[in-house]
Parts: sequence; structure tokens; C-alpha cells
Amino acid sequence: MHNKTKKISFYFLNSLRRIRRTIARSILALLVPAVMLALIFEFASLRQTQADLIKNTAILSSFTGELRFSILNKLISSEYVADAYYEGNGNVSFNIANPYRDTNIYINWQAALKQLIVTNNIERYINYDISIEYAPGYDKERASSFGDTIILGKELAESSGLHLGDTVAVASENALWGGIAGLKALYRSQSLETLTQDVDVSDEELLAMFYDEYFETLSANWQVFTVAGILASSDPKYDNMAFTPGPDSSMMTLPPLEIVEFRLSDNNLIDECRAFCENIAGSDSLFVMDISNLESLKNAQNTTNLLFPIVFAAAILIDGFLSVFIVFRSAKEVAMMLLHGISRQKAILILSLEQSVLSLVGLLVSGILLLLISGSNAAMIFNSVLLFAVLYFCVSFVFSAASAIILTRKSPLSLLKVDE
Repeated sequence: MHNKTKKISFYFLNSLRRIRRTIARSILALLVPAVMLALIFEFASLRQTQADLIKNTAILSSFTGELRFSILNKLISSEYVADAYYEGNGNVSFNIANPYRDTNIYINWQAALKQLIVTNNIERYINYDISIEYAPGYDKERASSFGDTIILGKELAESSGLHLGDTVAVASENALWGGIAGLKALYRSQSLETLTQDVDVSDEELLAMFYDEYFETLSANWQVFTVAGILASSDPKYDNMAFTPGPDSSMMTLPPLEIVEFRLSDNNLIDECRAFCENIAGSDSLFVMDISNLESLKNAQNTTNLLFPIVFAAAILIDGFLSVFIVFRSAKEVAMMLLHGISRQKAILILSLEQSVLSLVGLLVSGILLLLISGSNAAMIFNSVLLFAVLYFCVSFVFSAASAIILTRKSPLSLLKVDE
């Protein structure tokens, strides 16, 4: 054990003496690995930064035209959608007194129409200062999610006699118009008149004649909502409107959505998302996805990914050539060692250790400084930098040893004649 320690000390002490004697070459052997490691570190940092930018860049998508509300739930619940926003509006009738059986609502439905806004973000839609008083058990999050909830403007609630927590049945303008038209068709078919003949009875008379048939058919078009909040706005026109995020399953025909926007949840799913959205868009809407920012980032990333292995390999080759250069510049020192009785094997080890120690010190000092400067970012690129450091050290040792073997095969006299 003592002999082994003595041998190791001999090799290291001789290596350190040579480092002190050849200070210029030693500084070069220290600086090159430090600079190469810093270069690889910067390239790896750039790659990670570009990957993070590509991952976090918001890809905004939207539907233009009219999108049916019936497919919105399918869209939002898909794996592609994040931070969705939608809006649409249409005229509806409120049946308050007795849903499905209030004949006055049907007779005077056109005069009683109110504007219903279908949106999951009232603040964005109005874009004015608003305040909402919520019913017990309701809050902004619940009132903005799919469900049978409705927010009434202050004036609409007062004129309708509705309060927080009340229920209200809502039917679309098209459903009511279609119901009256259906009654007239029924009258024509059950009377002996032709289908093209004008109907000369009033809506009140039609309702009286076909009371059960009409309400049985039309009741399916009412949607019952709970008044989850009362809204007051700095713009009075919104105080006479109603707002809903839309129910999970709708009995009524909700207004078509004029705006549907969302952010892609995963930027790796661009093609899948585009195919899915184009499939559900239908003939009345067009799906648009803006990936212009991402394309420029990906082009830059492709360039960096192409250059990184080239720079990596070049740095390793520089290490190898530097090791060969420094060892061969030590020809006279090798000759003197051999003339002083140091064996060929010991000379090879001393030369190899000299280069390896200098490379290791350069790599360690550079690595510590980079770690202090970059902080937490170093963890993201640790594997690439560690791989380079290990390869650099191994190449330095192998090329130094190979050069030393070649050099020590020559006679001391021939080595003394080599010009430095």
C-alpha cells in the first residue's frame, strides 16, 4: 500500500513540476477546455431556450362564421383546447309565470323578446365596468362554466320580477316562430282547405283549437335556467340583457356562436388539432390557426440543432489536436527524463497525467463559474454539458497517452534534435 502511494505521488509530483516549468503551454491547456465547455454550455442553453419558447408560445386558433353551440362542449372538452372564449347572441322569450302553459307568452312573444348573450366571459364581452351579485352557492367560476345558469341584467330582472335563485324558462325566437307556423300548418291540414290557402284565424284561435298538440310539441324547446346572478353595468344597455355560458345539454336552440377562440394546449398537437377542428367546423364556419410565430422559432431551432453536434465534435477534435501538440512540444523534456533514468512507462504516465489534470482543472473551474452564473438553468442542460466534459477528459487522456507512446519510442538523442 505504501509503495502504491509512493508511485502515485511520484507521477503527480513530476507532472506538477512539468506544469510549472512549461507555464505557457499549461495555461493554454487550462484555457482551451474552459472555453470549449463554455461554448457547449451556451449552445445547450440556446437549444433549451428555443425548446421552451416553442413549448410556451401561445398558438391562437379561432372559428370564423357561425359555429353551432351543440358542438362547443365537444370542442372544449377535447385535449387540444385551453383558455377558450366564445360568444354569440340571439333573441329569446322568457316564460316566467308558468313554463310551457302561459298562453300569453306565445301570443305576444315578439313584443317580449330579449337579447341573450352566450359567453363564458362576461367581462370580456361587455368590456365595461360591471358588478355581479351572485346567488347563494354560485360564484364567477360556476356561473362561467357549462350549466343551467343565467345572469340577468338589473333592469331585465326588475321588469321580469325575477330574483336570485329563481328559475326561468327560455325559448328562442326561431322556436316560437316555428311553433306558430306549425299551428297554422296543422290548421290547414285538419281543415278541408288547401295547403296554399291563407289562414284567416288568429293566433289566439289557433292556440284554443290545438292547445294540447301545440304545448306538447313546443315544450321541448324551452330551457329552464336558474338565475345565478344579477348584473349592473356602467353601460345601461347591458342591464336589459341576459347572459349564460350555455347548458351541458340544451333542449332549446341556442344562438349560433360568432366568436370561438382558444389557445392550443400542447404545441406538439398542431396537426391533430387542425384536423379535429376542421372536421367539426361545418359548412357555416371556418377554422383558422395562426402558427407564424412558431414556424420562425422552429426554423431557428432546426438551425441550432444542426450546428450543435458539429460544434460538439469540433470541440472534441480540438481537444485531441491540442493534446497531441502539447505532448510533441515536450520532446526535449521527454528526452531528459529518459536520460535521467525514468522508464518509458513512467514518462508516458507523467505526460498523460499532465494533460489530464490540466483539462480536468479547466473543466471544473469553467463548470463552477457557469453554474454560478446560470443558476437553475444549468439543471436543464446538465446531461449535455456533463457528456461533453467526460468525453473531453477521456479524449485528452487517450490522445496524450497515444502521443506519449509514439514520442517515447524514439531515442533520447533524436528527441533532443526536435525543434520546438
